[in-house]
Amino acid sequence: SKNYYSSKWVKMDTLKEAACRVIQHQEKHGINGVTDNLFTLSSFKAEFASIAMPNVILSDFDLKILITYLESERKILITDSLHEDVNKKENDMIIKFRARNVNVNTKFEITSIDRGIIYIKETCNKLHQQIHDIEERIKEYVFQNLLLVVNSWRTYQDFTLFFRISAKIRNHILQKQSVMAKHRLRQKIHLEKVLSKRVGSLETVEGILLKIQGAATDAEIIDIYNVGANTLHDVMASNGLTADSVDATIDRLQEILADQQEIDEAMKLGNETLLDTTIVQDDELEKELED
Repeated sequence: SKNYYSSKWVKMDTLKEAACRVIQHQEKHGINGVTDNLFTLSSFKAEFASIAMPNVILSDFDLKILITYLESERKILITDSLHEDVNKKENDMIIKFRARNVNVNTKFEITSIDRGIIYIKETCNKLHQQIHDIEERIKEYVFQNLLLVVNSWRTYQDFTLFFRISAKIRNHILQKQSVMAKHRLRQKIHLEKVLSKRVGSLETVEGILLKIQGAATDAEIIDIYNVGANTLHDVMASNGLTADSVDATIDRLQEILADQQEIDEAMKLGNETLLDTTIVQDDELEKELED
């Protein structure tokens, strides 16, 4: 009997194109590097699974190949090696993109600050999901109470059936509906209180994230100032520029400008003298011609 082996092949051109699309998308949308360059595996899937290939949603295996390639090209860092079952590490793995305009010699690593930012971002995501779920449950309770009212109204409308049953049964039906309505109303009020707390927590956590982004932006600006100041200092030093040399140059320039002004005035005076002489000579010639 023959043995058959199955294997999976990777088309490198397609893989490189997918990686290029991911990098371009990240560079376009990753406005704040300190927070936007960090992902968990699940958030990476949500962001890039439909971006890497046109009209294609990447499978977990495809994502594994893509992440492995990006890591080999030093475009990203990950905290763990990819497991065969990618889903097992969705919430544990951290993926960090290399920031743009960063010195090649700068150490590329996942720091404790990165882990803290990931924790804050994941907390925001969980709070968003919890708020969405609570809002849906509140809508459900409102809808159920509305149905209860409609059903009660229909029962009252069916006079023949309603008055044929005994008073005891009628009271039981009305009481049961009232109990259910009160129960759902209590649940709704409770959920609204929980919702208010979740929204408050979300505002607090998102405020912290914004402060981190603001601090990072300020730090980047200060770094640019420092680099600019150091560069200007080095350029001035290499050309022998000092405060004394600049003052001396300005004094010399002022002397040259003063000399130039004297020359201009002398030239102007000389031109006026020549012009007067020419006019006199012309008058004499005309007089002689008349004689």
